[in-house]
Amino acid sequence: MICQPLADQVSEITAEIRGLQEDLQHAAPGEKAAIVRQIRMLQTRLAPIRARLAACVTANAPPPPPPWPNFAQVGDGRPFWVADLSGDGRDDVTFYYPGDDNWFTAAHANGQLQWRFAGNTAGFGHGINDGRPFWTGKFSRSDKSQLLFYWTGDGNCWLGTDDGNTIGWALEATFES
Repeated sequence: MICQPLADQVSEITAEIRGLQEDLQHAAPGEKAAIVRQIRMLQTRLAPIRARLAACVTANAPPPPPPWPNFAQVGDGRPFWVADLSGDGRDDVTFYYPGDDNWFTAAHANGQLQWRFAGNTAGFGHGINDGRPFWTGKFSRSDKSQLLFYWTGDGNCWLGTDDGNTIGWALEATFES
């Protein structure tokens, strides 16, 4: 908002120039020189205002985002799991955010948690933190833990394996009724 008065001036002068350019299209030959002078005068007046606006925007830009995703309130009840999903012998922290169905995983490195986007499960329905069971364990691999959950949408168990980039989901078990 600090820069708004400058932005308003730029908008007003620009609108005035556009109006004069439109007038120029329909002006009589004897009137055109005066309209061109007005346009040039406004352009000359506009240049330093645009420069001040650019400097104001640069000086008042918000700080860059932190080097980790904006997780809002992680204490809001979203599910977290702690297991060695990467297979490096150390536990990772993984959570699911119900707001957008994204998953994030963090490993401890250089004295802090290094978060990364690990996938999205919107295809299983929005808000899979609805009480359905989730488990972690070494279900089909002995080198790393995996995530397993039961999806009521199809009555199947789905197995999530982290490949270092994303958690890929594969059908693990089908339950017939």
